[in-house]
Amino acid sequence: MKRFIALGLFSLFEITSVYSFNLPLVVYNQFDDWVIPQIGIWNNATTTYGWQIGIVNISNNEIFGTQLGVVNISSTLAGFSLGVVNYSEDMSGVQFGIYNYADWGIGIQIGLVNYSSRFTGFKIGSVNVDDTIYAIGVLFCFSR
Repeated sequence: MKRFIALGLFSLFEITSVYSFNLPLVVYNQFDDWVIPQIGIWNNATTTYGWQIGIVNISNNEIFGTQLGVVNISSTLAGFSLGVVNYSEDMSGVQFGIYNYADWGIGIQIGLVNYSSRFTGFKIGSVNVDDTIYAIGVLFCFSR
């Protein structure tokens, strides 16, 4: 019975790898443009359309979709980012985590510490920093 289960799991991994769907056993993923879910411990893509799920998710240019992980990094985020640390240079969407950073952003930041240089939207957290505003609690930001 144990051999049958092991063989069945191996076959499942083999079949899914044919369709370029990386399971959590993959340690490092590197792609230029990624359309279907990217799942692994360390995900790195130039442009992502869809999901990145892992411990470290990096989208060097832009992500149109969702990042779920401990550390999420993107140059441009259009979508949702959920993690302990969320970093994005340009963001339009939602960042939810302990520390959220967006150099420029439109949307919502929810976390213990929310930081941005230019932001339009809502920040909900213990410490909210916007270029010239430092606040504790909920901060409603509007760009100048």
